[in-house]
Order: sequence, then C-alpha cells, then structure tokens
Amino acid sequence: MVQLVTLGSMFRSHRIVLVCDAPAREELTTWRQRMGLSPEYLQLLLEMPPAEIGRSSLDSVDGDWEAYKYDPRGSARIGKMAFLRNLYHRAIRSHHSNLATVLVVDMDLGSWSLDGVANTYSRWGEWDAVGSYGMQHVLTPTSFVHGTYYDTLALVGHGGTSQRVVLDEQRRVHERGRAAAGSNEEAWVQVESAFGGLAVYSMPAFLARPYRNRFHCEHIAFHEGLQRVYQNANMLALYDNNRKVAPSIASYVQHSFLAW
Repeated sequence: MVQLVTLGSMFRSHRIVLVCDAPAREELTTWRQRMGLSPEYLQLLLEMPPAEIGRSSLDSVDGDWEAYKYDPRGSARIGKMAFLRNLYHRAIRSHHSNLATVLVVDMDLGSWSLDGVANTYSRWGEWDAVGSYGMQHVLTPTSFVHGTYYDTLALVGHGGTSQRVVLDEQRRVHERGRAAAGSNEEAWVQVESAFGGLAVYSMPAFLARPYRNRFHCEHIAFHEGLQRVYQNANMLALYDNNRKVAPSIASYVQHSFLAW
C-alpha cells in the first residue's frame, strides 16, 4: 500500500481503488483509519467471486455478467478475471471519470520503476494505453538476478508482429541501457495489447469498453479498438516470487531502468 500511495504522490490529484478479499479489506480498513485516509481517497472493493453472488445479482450489474459468462473464445479463468477487473472499472467509471488517466497495478508485483512511469507521462497525449515491461527474476549460480518477461498472455504485436520480435528488441534495449542510457524511441514499441502488471490509460481509452471473456487474456479484449497502444521498456515492473531478496531486487529495479 505504501508503494501505491508513493506512486499516487507523483500526481497533483489521485484516488486509489483496490479490489481485495475480506481479510485484506479488514486489515486495509484499519490501516486507512490509522493513516487518516478517507474512504473517498482509498476505496476498498470486496472481491466477490461470481459463483458466490449468484446469477440474479449479476443480472442487475451493468455488463458484468456478459463479461463473465462462458464465451467459446475465452475460458472460465479469463471470465473470472474479467469480472473482478470490472469491479474497479465500474467504480472508476461511476466516481472518478473526471480524472485524466488510470494506472492499473496488479498487487502481486514486488516493485516498479517510478522513473519509468514518469517516462510514460513524458509523452502524455501520444498514447491511449501503455503497458510495462513486466519481469520475473530468479537467483542463478552465475548471476545475482536473471530476468524473463512475465506477461506474455497479454502481449500482442502490432500489425501481425510476433511476440518474439517485440521482446527481442526490448531485451536489446535493456542490454544497451545497462551500459549507457537508451533513447525514448528505442524503448517504446507499438503493440496491439500489453500489460506487464502495470499499465497506464487515458481516461477515454479506459472507459471505452469493459473487460470481457474473450481470447486467452482479458487484457486483449480490453485493448480492442485502441489505436495507440505501446509497451514501454523504461516502465519496468517486477514480479517478486522470492520475498527474501525483495529489497535487493527492488534496488535492482530502481537502478536498471533506462534514462529519459
């Protein structure tokens, strides 16, 4: 939560909408009170699996059952993810549509580069959506950290460009960036869809459609129809599955982003 508040402090005005299970909601409610934050600033939405709500309730929720129900082009897992993501989508549409942009952050991230987010906003007005370069790191015998791109399900190249071409180019950008600063243009690749654990949207693009149970990832359907979607290699996001080395990896993330 501290990371989210820090991220929000980069902006003149912001709100946080968080989808969480019941135990986390109780804990975060206590933390919110202790920090003196208002429910309007930090809105906590209870994660409600569709099976526990019932079809009759879903019928009265705008668009959510359509997103969740089985689609031969989707799957039960993608349907559930679309449903849960539509909880915050509906809340933002109802209460925060006056804001300029939306940052969607998955909370299984260990860390992300604030400078990378700033790099994305340095090109404000040139994009509808920008996905991060999500990485997963493990310790190896020969290297402190070894990074692999994590969120391949959400990544679709632009104009038929394969995932491998997109990722190979961005990996080369990172390799050059460790030794010398790369340029903004090198780090930005136009795609049809990308997420990576953290993505930034203009508000009109975010509100254009709900999440739907189509394809093999809810993000792909969400990005349909958007003309200016990019993956920004500067905007690193780290999936941290080894909490013991989290501080060191977080430090690595802060020092491995490309200069802008």
